[in-house]
Amino acid sequence: MNSWHYQTDGWLSSESAGVYETSTETLFLGQQDAMQRTTLVPLSKHLKGKDLTSTKIMELACGTGRFATFVKDNFPDAHVTALDLSPFYLQEARENMEHWAQLQSKSLTGVDFIQAPAEKIPVEDASY
Repeated sequence: MNSWHYQTDGWLSSESAGVYETSTETLFLGQQDAMQRTTLVPLSKHLKGKDLTSTKIMELACGTGRFATFVKDNFPDAHVTALDLSPFYLQEARENMEHWAQLQSKSLTGVDFIQAPAEKIPVEDASY
């Protein structure tokens, strides 16, 4: 496995997953969420006029899943899948999505989580 980012205890640990959001917000001077949300603009253009109830969106290497909550917030009728190699980061992603659902007073539907490497996604080709 390649190490693309430096984490003192490794990318696949619960400690790393627990401090990720704080460390990236610090690294990017409080702009991490804003940088991620800019991706919603081209995604909105791509999805314009489409039936979102049959649309599936996958976030690869979702980390703590913050961007997946932004996607679900902007496209609530779409099915969102968060995929990450780390079970610890995926657990943070689940918790972030559950927190988002509570804030929205919504049940958590149309969301799933997959633990897998991005090179070996366990879904049918062209299903997203």
